[in-house]
Amino acid sequence: MINDNQSIFNPYIIEVYCINEKNVPYPVETHFEERVVKFYELELITGGNGTIITNGETAKASKGDVFLREPGTIVEGYSGYYFIVIMFDAFYDISRKGIYASSSPYWITNEKEMLSNIGFFKDVPYKLTTFNYEIEYLFKSVFNEFIKNQQNCQLILKAHLMNILNLLLVSPENTIKRINTRSFENNYEIIKSSKKYIDNNLHKDLTLLDLAERCGVSKNFYCKIFKSIIGLSPFDYIIQSRMNTAKRLLTTTNMKII
Repeated sequence: MINDNQSIFNPYIIEVYCINEKNVPYPVETHFEERVVKFYELELITGGNGTIITNGETAKASKGDVFLREPGTIVEGYSGYYFIVIMFDAFYDISRKGIYASSSPYWITNEKEMLSNIGFFKDVPYKLTTFNYEIEYLFKSVFNEFIKNQQNCQLILKAHLMNILNLLLVSPENTIKRINTRSFENNYEIIKSSKKYIDNNLHKDLTLLDLAERCGVSKNFYCKIFKSIIGLSPFDYIIQSRMNTAKRLLTTTNMKII
């Protein structure tokens, strides 16, 4: 479990980085030289195989592995795996605004840009393993949202990250919560289609019953699987989308609030 400091845990996403089979810039078995971690990092291995050495402890890196690192962690490794890594602060601090905006890559050690480690994850293993489709989807959602570079994306990013941590850290024993992956796979395209319908019909009076019936499922099941996949309840997603649309219209048109 996250320790007692969790009461002030309010993550701010600094950077998100992705390496896959299409954009990998180095050959297999390339040595990643030792570095000192600057931020909090959450890294999901999305494919391939390699090695990661954390504070002198060697571990295989394979699809489904998640590595959690705190500032000050010493890490190195050998390539061959693909990954998405989220760099974040445990809470936003305006005095660290310069660090958040730094153009220095996260893997370049710079003590002046290093966050202080106040032990949010001191009792959590540095490596967890999950074959959870939802976690991979949420990591990809964080990456896709981050590269949009929208001013209001932090709320969405934080919601996705909190969902990831909730799925990973669900008991004092750090038990991995495993959802019904078959259910997730079967309903992903349905919810994706429903999300598109919502996006195109925000001006309409959308009800949960209508949305669920369009998907051919019960209202309770629709709400459960929608939040599981999107990261927000249908109601919260509709409200957030309408607010984002209103903001966009106010900043790009001559429309006024009446």
